Amino acid sequence: FNVNTGQRAFKNSAPADHICLCTQNLPDTFSGDELNNPSKYFDVKKYDGTGNSTTNTITGVGFQPDLIWCKKRSASSNHVLYDAIRGTSNALRSNQKSAESAFGNAVVTPTSTGFTITGSDTNGLNDSGTYISWLWDAGTAAATASTDGNITPSAQWVNATAGFSISKFTGNDTSGATVGHGLGAKPELIIIKNATQTYDGGAPWIVGHEGIASGAWTHYIPLNDSAGETDNAGMFNDTAPSNTVVTLGGSWYVNESSESMIMYAWTSIPGYSSFGKYTGNNNSDGTFIHCGFSPRYIMVRSLTNARNWLIWDTARTSGNGALRPDVDNNELTGTYELIDIVSNGFKMRTNTTNMNAAEDHMYAAFAEYPFKVSRAHFTTT
Repeated sequence: FNVNTGQRAFKNSAPADHICLCTQNLPDTFSGDELNNPSKYFDVKKYDGTGNSTTNTITGVGFQPDLIWCKKRSASSNHVLYDAIRGTSNALRSNQKSAESAFGNAVVTPTSTGFTITGSDTNGLNDSGTYISWLWDAGTAAATASTDGNITPSAQWVNATAGFSISKFTGNDTSGATVGHGLGAKPELIIIKNATQTYDGGAPWIVGHEGIASGAWTHYIPLNDSAGETDNAGMFNDTAPSNTVVTLGGSWYVNESSESMIMYAWTSIPGYSSFGKYTGNNNSDGTFIHCGFSPRYIMVRSLTNARNWLIWDTARTSGNGALRPDVDNNELTGTYELIDIVSNGFKMRTNTTNMNAAEDHMYAAFAEYPFKVSRAHFTTT
């Protein structure tokens, strides 16, 4: 039978206090100049390296990025992260434990429409080759640091509209210490790095996620290697974050006395971001993951076994291979390109273990289009 739910005009008006069941009547994600436009808060930009000291200018971004994550696609090179708090010369590398330090001679400076790379860098950030950058907006200026926890950040940027904050704080080596994140909602993805410790080659990146241990926050996964989820109260003190604070254990990875910690925290915004888990089916007709939007960026990771992290984005629609935050390798192609990015989520099209093994996987996704305005989709071949 045929049903008219509002996709065309009714012969009679909809009943009082009812609306048509159609995408036009779905809630708006953002309002004002940012109406249903995720690119005002997150974007992806490709660029080519100059291979010399010429300033490289990346433009076309709808905001001044406060977290800049760059990776060379065409050859092995470190993943490099800069943020508004730590400055333009202090790089962190997601595939290494090392403390923050300069990345060659590169200086990465945000602009109102993107960022620039200056310096005679041939060390993998502006060398000849192709690159990708993932960019987040953490607010138009530094926020007044939250005093909700018993550790007050020394610096903090907050964009509650986009559900993202950056916090820098000094650890106190006390289990149960709390840090205010400023979001006003429970974070579902938290990444913490001891940015200054050099002991043992540096501290691992610690990831907490709503999908790990079914949201119990008793386990963590390292961003910089392929180890599976680990039960350790030293990270989040076996305590889920609240609407105001993140609770820390006493591990020197996240809370060492006199060391500077950097914390990235996200909470989901319907139509813009989604953090969850899915169970793979080890089949080429793979699992579909509903996000409520057409993703611009997807990061996944097995929760059960030692596997690589994987990132896709729609800026690399020709040969959209996976990049791995835990290693410095170039893009993985072949079966790692077999992912459909559709109007309301994504679907695996391969039984490749890292993507679709019959086990639990966590994911983080950011939107290109909310489902309300999404029509087209990207499909693998």
